[in-house]
Amino acid sequence: MAKKRKVRAKGKKAHKPSKSSKKFEKYSLDSGAATRKKTCPKCGPGVFMAEHKDRWHCGTCGYTEKR
Repeated sequence: MAKKRKVRAKGKKAHKPSKSSKKFEKYSLDSGAATRKKTCPKCGPGVFMAEHKDRWHCGTCGYTEKR
């Protein structure tokens, strides 16, 4: 016996924002040169820190700085 495939109802899909706008939000452009905003002092320059309203937090090692 062959397996029956489920038929989905066709409809409009929700529009997803493009990733290109998020791609460069961790950098700031100063006089034509891109600089990193905030990196983790423990992990090194390759790890960015998350920006919250009252703190900076590294998701890799758990380091936190208060603002």
